[in-house]
Amino acid sequence: MPRHRAARRAERVWRSSARGDGRRVVLDVERYRARREDQVRELALRLAARVKRSGERYALDPMHAYERRVVHLTLADDSGVRTESSGREPARRVVIHPTGPAQGGPPEREFGPRRGPSFGGRF
Repeated sequence: MPRHRAARRAERVWRSSARGDGRRVVLDVERYRARREDQVRELALRLAARVKRSGERYALDPMHAYERRVVHLTLADDSGVRTESSGREPARRVVIHPTGPAQGGPPEREFGPRRGPSFGGRF
């Protein structure tokens, strides 16, 4: 189907959804939403590990509802943490709580500029 016809069809579906027939349109341009969900999943897992290690809760930055849902679903089966949403839109956020004492372990790898010798240049 040519792009302009596909765009017109998407517009018709979108307009009909405004009438309340229960259909919703999700436009995922260049897989942005799918990539963002992957990023949010990775963030949730990384922060859950931090929360379990430290024993301290962690409040994420405010997120859209679908992103908060991804965090809740990602961590739902992790018995070491529990999640809750707090605040009011547009500042609603997910808070990750530990369910037990701190587990300790190696510190989380820091991101940012590397310190020390560069292995790509001269020695």
